[in-house]
Amino acid sequence: MRRRTGTVSIRNGRTELGATPFRKDGNVRQQDIDDNKHLAAILRRVQLAQLTRDEDKLKRLRTRRDKRLLLRSIEERRGGVTTS
Repeated sequence: MRRRTGTVSIRNGRTELGATPFRKDGNVRQQDIDDNKHLAAILRRVQLAQLTRDEDKLKRLRTRRDKRLLLRSIEERRGGVTTS
């Protein structure tokens, strides 16, 4: 989200996430970029594993309320992610 001051904040729902700005003058190391790519791949795998686990759990829940809440959570977190 870009503010009027020109600063940018990263949010997940109502939670503001910590972020480190990269300077435009080239003070970003290649290692920083590689670390971010590696972290993104790991987080993607974790997200897919959580979604798969919750989809399996959805089949075992007994109450409609629990199923509805978990299904809503799955749909919110899916956000374009497909499980295979």
